[in-house]
Amino acid sequence: YYAMEGFSAARVLIGATCIGAAEAGLEMGMEYIKEREAFGRPIASYEGIQFPLVEHYTDIEATKLLVYRAAWMMDKMYQEGRFTPFDVAKATAMAKLRAPIQAFDTLNEVSNWFGALAYTKEHPIEMGVRGVRSYSIGAEGAQNIMRLIIARELLGSEFLPYKR
Repeated sequence: YYAMEGFSAARVLIGATCIGAAEAGLEMGMEYIKEREAFGRPIASYEGIQFPLVEHYTDIEATKLLVYRAAWMMDKMYQEGRFTPFDVAKATAMAKLRAPIQAFDTLNEVSNWFGALAYTKEHPIEMGVRGVRSYSIGAEGAQNIMRLIIARELLGSEFLPYKR
């Protein structure tokens, strides 16, 4: 069980890393859309840019709350015994499930704003896309593993697709 608690701690860190990548990418994108012009005005003045910007900003804030809650629960588990390792596993799995997906979606949208420039290997957005994508498929459990952990805690281990 101690090893599993280590995974939970790492999942919080991965969630925080993904939030940081998404926020940094969105900030870079906002600077760029204020400068890049189409049809004589900055593309930031178009709804086609503003609406996705707002959606991604809102998604980042919601994901941030998931990660903060998971970190808070882990802290309370160790400091006060307030939550079980299973409660924390569910919370950290939700953060790890959502954060890389959200960060990838945000960085993918921002890459559209930059156009072909964002697809060059040296561009920070391209590196961010690759980085957060790796968290979805590997580090501390792939997305479907996170789904199994959450399902186990919601439904009970007797409904797992495998036997313990």
